[in-house]
Amino acid sequence: MTGTDLLLHGFAGNGASWDPVIQAAADGRWRPKAPDLPGHRGEPLVPGERLPQLAARLASRYGPAGTLAGYSMGGRIALQMALDHPGCAGRLVLVSTGAGITDPKERQARAEADEELAGRFADIDRSAVADLWLSTPLFAGDPPQAQELARAQIEASDPAGLAGALRAFGPGGMEPLWPRLGELAIPVTIVAGERDRRYVEIGEAMAEAIPGSRLVVVPGAGHALLREAPEAVAPLVAP
Repeated sequence: MTGTDLLLHGFAGNGASWDPVIQAAADGRWRPKAPDLPGHRGEPLVPGERLPQLAARLASRYGPAGTLAGYSMGGRIALQMALDHPGCAGRLVLVSTGAGITDPKERQARAEADEELAGRFADIDRSAVADLWLSTPLFAGDPPQAQELARAQIEASDPAGLAGALRAFGPGGMEPLWPRLGELAIPVTIVAGERDRRYVEIGEAMAEAIPGSRLVVVPGAGHALLREAPEAVAPLVAP
């Protein structure tokens, strides 16, 4: 399938999150689209929109894409797009992402935790939001340069927008997509950082469930692969 490649960023990032990967691509002519997602860097939220509705809107606006790639939250959106709109991409790359929380009690607990965090975001300034988000175990051990990039991206967004995005698109409110993974009929690459053990395990399970897919584990890296290891991600995403 031909079409402009589409790259979706993670929570608290923005389209510029993909800049290190784009710059690391061997072909300087590669010009993918990397939009800001709702709630990030001024992109408005649509009242009542959740993952399926956002996936439909993005598929209509940007598809068909050659490669559809998503990091973390963006990966969950990309997966929803590929499953609900099979003609929207020629291949799928999922970076540091999963297919939802299957256990209802665990999912409810995550929804409550997301709501609590969103409430805290709404009451503090951008710098404090960055402090709070980067203190989570997900980013433990990230090198200083990766932390600096993350902080700049977080502080580019309004806390109220991030709070709304977390409520709308957080894992706690996502219908699990695991039962549907076998529907994917395009090439799928799953990428996880070696230090990000939880997502390595999730990636192994996803690779087993998606026919013909492959899992790439990036040595020495954690969850924030776009910032930590863009040189490793670039050849997996760029044409």
